[in-house]
Amino acid sequence: MRNILQRWKELPRDDLFTFWQEEVQLRKELRQARCEYRELAIESKEQYDFLRLGLAYGGHRTAFLQILFYNMDSQTVQNQLLQGPLPLYQAFLRFLPRIITAEKPSSQRLQFLISLYREDFAQEYQEILANLEEEHCKYLLDRTANQSLRTMLKDKNAQHHQQRTQSHYGLLYRPTPSCPTLFGDKTALLKQTVQRLATPPIDHRENLFLALGYDLESAEQLFMLGMLEECLALQHFVYQQWTTGRSELSVEDDALLFKAISRNLAKSLSLYALISNAMPYRYSASLYHRYYPEIPADKNAQAYLHLYQSLQTSHDSNPEYTMIELAHICRQHGLNEVIQWVSSLIDHAVADEPTVASLLAEIDRDLTAMPHRALTNMRLLLFGARHRKIVPTRSWAGKLLQNHLSLFQWFPAASFLNQSIYEQLSASVEDEQQKEADRLWLIASQYTRGSIRELYQQQTERFKNENNPILQQLLLGSFLGVK
Repeated sequence: MRNILQRWKELPRDDLFTFWQEEVQLRKELRQARCEYRELAIESKEQYDFLRLGLAYGGHRTAFLQILFYNMDSQTVQNQLLQGPLPLYQAFLRFLPRIITAEKPSSQRLQFLISLYREDFAQEYQEILANLEEEHCKYLLDRTANQSLRTMLKDKNAQHHQQRTQSHYGLLYRPTPSCPTLFGDKTALLKQTVQRLATPPIDHRENLFLALGYDLESAEQLFMLGMLEECLALQHFVYQQWTTGRSELSVEDDALLFKAISRNLAKSLSLYALISNAMPYRYSASLYHRYYPEIPADKNAQAYLHLYQSLQTSHDSNPEYTMIELAHICRQHGLNEVIQWVSSLIDHAVADEPTVASLLAEIDRDLTAMPHRALTNMRLLLFGARHRKIVPTRSWAGKLLQNHLSLFQWFPAASFLNQSIYEQLSASVEDEQQKEADRLWLIASQYTRGSIRELYQQQTERFKNENNPILQQLLLGSFLGVK
């Protein structure tokens, strides 16, 4: 069809009769042509008229209306449509709901709706607005001064607002108590994440790179909420979209997505494996192989999971043998930052203070960035203290206990706080911190995933009391998949 337009532009205009004859022939060819209409650009009033006369009357009107839609950024096209026959203008308005639903255009591409608006066709506009997203309506409302159109847009926005309120059970619009965690206020973050997932930017639908980048950011927010299974589910969706749509991406965008997916999985999948399986090193490798075969398992994360697995499985073994095994794992994976610390446990009767302080500083850096690394290093400290390779002080024992409590309050998993951790650390900390740990453990140790739900069903009011944050955390954990 573009070839036909080019031939029409090149027709000689000096002999009007010959021009008309050849134009009629080109119109016939135009009706028989098939092409991707979005590729056609109407550059002049004369081209508009040629396409209109060739397609708009008869069985090819839909093709012409599609071409108009793809050229609505042209002021010439808008003017010709408004100045032309009213039935054609009306037909275009009635066609818009269908193509908007199919195309899901950006807000900017719909700005022509402001210029085309006529009060005589308010009914057609009501049908158009019924198919617009909230983002569309807000965009147009900010750019039009027409009071009639503004009223319709405000009414549509009110409908969107009511639908969101019903969809999210009022969560986004009613006051809720705060819930501070390592990653910020969980309540505020939950509202932000719900809003983010419910209303992704419309512009991203036309760009796979932007869409998947947005979804990866949403997965990060799910991680910050402690919704690990949901985080991994969204990341698996991103992975599938990436592997099936790579042909649409540039080499640079493909590489950036590969790095982003790898980075997110190194944190989320590794922590999920650590808290949900007794053999996290093997389990994480199997998860990568099963669900992300084109993403190699992160070597550093695997190394720390191997260390953690060894510490877990050799809890009651000879500590000298365990330390030798830990040193071997460090050499196997090239963990130079840990091997020096493990070697000091082997070579010296007691680890020196600078070595312990260095490990504590590393734990602080990793607690939110790479929690699986932080937890592994915390286990190394507890291992050293249990076998008298480290002299526990109130300072570092208190710091370690606070890290465990913070992780447990974020996501109440046994890997973050259990009887062994509680008994080893609570006796070595300040009185106030010991009382806090006693209070949390006294409640947490009483309930399982099933029993905390039974308690909620029988005594719902206890969970609504703001003075019972521990019960609320345990209940939330039961819904997040904590066993």
